[in-house]
Amino acid sequence: MREVPYRHDILLYDRRDEILDGAYGIPGDVREWRSSFRPEGGQDILPGRIPTIEETSLIIQLAEDCHDLNRDEADWNVQPHYRILQSLL
Repeated sequence: MREVPYRHDILLYDRRDEILDGAYGIPGDVREWRSSFRPEGGQDILPGRIPTIEETSLIIQLAEDCHDLNRDEADWNVQPHYRILQSLL
């Protein structure tokens, strides 16, 4: 999440207002993300599917849990890593 402000045209424009208004409870200053949204009506040129905010939030929570509980590699593979791969298909 810390790197989102440094990426351009990776977020869906139709979710822009919701995200910038704080509807998803994303930590940090999401106003820095302004240049990360695709232009309105912009064509999707990224391969695969972009995970929803809800899917991304779940992945972040699973990763935080694995980190905080000092889980082993198998838990990381089953929890956040699997969800990342699943969300892209």
